[in-house]
Amino acid sequence: MSKSSPSQNYIKSYPTDQNAIDIFKSEWSSKFPESFGIESGAVADLFDDQRIIWAEEKDISFKDKSILELGPLEAGHTWMMDQRGAREILAIEAHERAYLKCLVVKEIGKISSARFLHGNFDEYLTTNKQKFDICLASGVLYHSPDPTSLLEQICNCCGTIILWTHYFDKAEILKHGPELLERFKEPYSISYKELNVTHYPFSYKEEASKDAFCGGLASNSIWLEKSDIELVLETNGFSISAYGFDHPHHPNGPAIALIASKPK
Repeated sequence: MSKSSPSQNYIKSYPTDQNAIDIFKSEWSSKFPESFGIESGAVADLFDDQRIIWAEEKDISFKDKSILELGPLEAGHTWMMDQRGAREILAIEAHERAYLKCLVVKEIGKISSARFLHGNFDEYLTTNKQKFDICLASGVLYHSPDPTSLLEQICNCCGTIILWTHYFDKAEILKHGPELLERFKEPYSISYKELNVTHYPFSYKEEASKDAFCGGLASNSIWLEKSDIELVLETNGFSISAYGFDHPHHPNGPAIALIASKPK
């Protein structure tokens, strides 16, 4: 990409989609579909994510649905849901450069059903009155400073939840990634609607100061045990209909996907 001098803010070459991608050169995580005709240099199949395909196989239809997406990152899941006929997608991204990447992808991928907002989705959820058919919360719960409240807010705004998250399991972490335990502080219990939910504080350490960091908004987050995630959902009237991608040996900590719905 040939840029002009002295400001370096202009480009002199023929206008292409690749030029837009190269604004964030070496920053992308996602591999783009061949139909885009562009290269990111990344390998993650977030535009062909098996978790979205799995949700469809578990009788989740995105067609004509209103969807709230928390943390779209690079709009891969957004694009997949738009391709499947979503009526409306509201995607909220707090990371500045991730948000701008979403706008680039919206243009290149012709994502017509989505609106991207830049900001903290916790702040949105505390005042939101809109009811969505589906909330997609992939890769955000374990980055939350208060995941118990976040789960409650998600339950209040939709009829179906598609969740993928890491969870705390000391035995599995000791077995598959004991060095991860060093990043957890002393756990503590909170009282939530007559439940005792255990919070496990997790430190990002120096990662949070790096520009490429796409985790939480604070230097620490809270992880939950899988059983507590289930209890909070059930306490808010949701029934879990499917589990998938249960990877207790995941290198970044045990992880799972689930689908939960509120009976009509």
